[in-house]
Amino acid sequence: MYLYLILALICGYLIGNFSPSYLSVKIFKHDDIRDYGSGNAGATNAIRVLGFKTGLVVFILDMLKGAGAVLAGKMIAGDLGLVIGALGVVLGHNFPVLLGFRGGKGVAATGGIILAISPQSFLVIAVVFLLILATTRIVSLASIVIGILIPFTLYYFQLPSQVVILGIILCAFILLRHHSNIRRLIDGNESKLNLKLSTKPERN
Repeated sequence: MYLYLILALICGYLIGNFSPSYLSVKIFKHDDIRDYGSGNAGATNAIRVLGFKTGLVVFILDMLKGAGAVLAGKMIAGDLGLVIGALGVVLGHNFPVLLGFRGGKGVAATGGIILAISPQSFLVIAVVFLLILATTRIVSLASIVIGILIPFTLYYFQLPSQVVILGIILCAFILLRHHSNIRRLIDGNESKLNLKLSTKPERN
């Protein structure tokens, strides 16, 4: 059983290493997305660098890899493999060995995980995310709030205890990856998402 769980973790981690944001900027700009904007290889930074449409495709692909890792984990090692595969994909997205352990923040991948595990929970966090984003245009704030909501929604919809624990861990990942954003939010100088972006984003 332990061998299957390790396999589920490795599978999830390798799926997480697939970085649509990094690849899209490499293809369209022949450059490294981490040299721009927030310095992260994630969907929000892809929007900053390549625009909303391409960034949305990146977001969807990141969600799909989260969902895919959950399904692969379940196929390999059952319900516990589902949890392990989910942890693996977030680790792979945030700390990809193929990109020198400099990845994204795992919000879209986490969304895909929740969608695969509990569509009801996903609907709640998706609505909250969009409402906050529409009213504030601060992606980090929306991400932090839904990160905190995840374990509560999983508990509310009576998911198994190991899934609720997974939700707590995913929440911790999101909060830790957004520690600098939290400081900027407290200071009142967090950047807002601008959908009317220049075709030449600032290089770090």
